[in-house]
Amino acid sequence: TISPDDQYIITADRDEKIRVSHHKSPYNIQSYCLGHHQFVTTLQIPAEHPHWLLSGSGDGTVKLWEFESGRRLQNWDIRQLEDTLSSDATKGKVKNIRYCQAR
Repeated sequence: TISPDDQYIITADRDEKIRVSHHKSPYNIQSYCLGHHQFVTTLQIPAEHPHWLLSGSGDGTVKLWEFESGRRLQNWDIRQLEDTLSSDATKGKVKNIRYCQAR
């Protein structure tokens, strides 16, 4: 994903690392967002908070980051919600994130 100000490109490979690089020169790494224990499946920057990053992972967690510094702000373990999931194949894996701000 690309930051709203077009300064950073945020990527994740098949491992648990999230890399924040400068968009114009991606070999210059700004930070790493480290903390997932399995592959990262989704990345999203909330429109209302352009310096935050939400990430989901095969480890069953969703994490909130301040991506420029790589600092983790919050962590949620969705495996606690497994009883509400409809398919055994999706249990414990975060496939998509939708951010809604409470009003």
